[in-house]
Amino acid sequence: MGLTIVVLAVNFLSVIFEEQEINLAIYGIGYALPITALAYFMKVRSQMKGNEIENRTDSNDGTSQSDEECFKAMEESFKAMN
Repeated sequence: MGLTIVVLAVNFLSVIFEEQEINLAIYGIGYALPITALAYFMKVRSQMKGNEIENRTDSNDGTSQSDEECFKAMEESFKAMN
């Protein structure tokens, strides 16, 4: 997405430096709308990823065990069964 914005900006600069009488507002609005839409999309996507991470943490009650702790807990439960 960043590449798309750079390409649009370079293309807009090429229009600015041409020796023609053009209404640049039309070009500016035409380039600003897709850039704004891409920025909004990236913001929404990052918020959705943040919510997914929070949901995973909430489901684990915010605690995580290392592999060794899990192995010890499984070993103790296996001993208790025998």
